Amino acid sequence: MYAIDFAAVGAWNHLHDLLTSGLDAYSYAPHPFREYFYTLVVLDPVVVVLIVLRRPIAPILAAGVVAVDLLGNWISDWQHYHNDLGWLVGNKGGLIQLTAFAVFVFATAAPLRRSFAHRLALVGDGSTRPRRARADRRCQFR
Repeated sequence: MYAIDFAAVGAWNHLHDLLTSGLDAYSYAPHPFREYFYTLVVLDPVVVVLIVLRRPIAPILAAGVVAVDLLGNWISDWQHYHNDLGWLVGNKGGLIQLTAFAVFVFATAAPLRRSFAHRLALVGDGSTRPRRARADRRCQFR
């Protein structure tokens, strides 16, 4: 779910905006968020790669990326929501969907991180097979 959303929705939308509108794509957003929205062209694929590789940092990075993205979208588009609640549901940006996805990421980031860390502890060296437990080196029969 993480990888699909960050790749198909996040990275694609930000890349599409950048390619079709250039550096004016996010001119409506406050300055810091404008630059952040551009960096999502790189950050979203990084999250996808780390999730696919099951790195423990990936869910935490995903939560941070989506938190700032959500905050930037709410702040940037507040005037539209304040004046017309219908815009909230029908807008191109899909703030309802982004908010729902953010709640999902926030709720699952810690358990997913633990799962990835547990898997990494079992595998450790990057192979797909679990490590064997070390044999007790003490002699059992004296």
